[in-house]
Amino acid sequence: MSPADERPSWAADFFAVPLVDLGEGDPKLKGISTPEPEVGAEKIGISEQFLAGAEIYDTRYTHSSYMVELLTRAFAAVGFRPSGSLDVLDMGSGSGKNSLLPLLQITPQARAIATDLSPDLLEILQRYTVKEGLTDSIACVCTDAMNSHFRPGKFDLVMGIAILHHLIDPLQAIKAAHAALKPGGLAVFFDPFEGFGLISMAFRTILERADRDRLELNPTAAKFMQAMITDLDARKGTDKTADRFRYMDDKWLFTRTYFEDAAAEAGFRSVKVIARNTSDTSTREYVTDLFRLGCQLEPDALPPWAWEPIDLMDQTFSTEMKADLVMEGVIVLSK
Repeated sequence: MSPADERPSWAADFFAVPLVDLGEGDPKLKGISTPEPEVGAEKIGISEQFLAGAEIYDTRYTHSSYMVELLTRAFAAVGFRPSGSLDVLDMGSGSGKNSLLPLLQITPQARAIATDLSPDLLEILQRYTVKEGLTDSIACVCTDAMNSHFRPGKFDLVMGIAILHHLIDPLQAIKAAHAALKPGGLAVFFDPFEGFGLISMAFRTILERADRDRLELNPTAAKFMQAMITDLDARKGTDKTADRFRYMDDKWLFTRTYFEDAAAEAGFRSVKVIARNTSDTSTREYVTDLFRLGCQLEPDALPPWAWEPIDLMDQTFSTEMKADLVMEGVIVLSK
């Protein structure tokens, strides 16, 4: 039986517009739908690493293990007890490994509409659902998270794991989440915050010291740190009107105030931000992850002296302050 034959018939009930099977244009995408108004639409703000490079991206950025813990913390923080057959909208699912698969570990009976602007990433998820017998639980739909083609009030839970910072206007996705939720429903997002500026400060200090004191530094590491400084600087603030943002993958570093204001404008009754970076060595852990993901270097690529300003960040702030100065956080919005 083909993926298209196994596609759940219930998926269309959640949409206010007809769905079109992408397999009509590309047999590889058979079983993945798209809302009719988006057929042939330009994919703004998405680069080749999410399209032709989807397999590499999926392998490199899959970190599902800690998402189970973070989702559990998010649900507990607002007294949400996922049980039974939840109807879930997953915005920006990608391959689903950082969102839907962790969720299904918590609540195996959930059924979900998995959405992403990349049909290539959804094709990876589609293959997995067929292999694991999850085609009755997960329907893949290629759509822009800033659009809202859903019937109002249809979902118990909306998730968006590392999606909002890719969008030119995240507020539109937050409003779409509110409209899609049933009364009393929950939206859970996970995204980077301007607390990442601490890492930028540490990298500047390392590069300046290496130049000033003529200290040896791995050239790949130095190039990566400079690239991270440039990237993080470009993502600060809320003005994304410059044309470059249409073509940048990562566009935002958020603040608590942004989400408080966005939640109020969208109509959510409450918002809670839960920081991931609260351990005694969280800055070191983030830098380690960045080097492994960004340039495939291990921690020993940096000499001991270069770790000093990074460790100083960890020693300077209490656990409570780290929870306030968010690097990455779960944003829990209650309708």
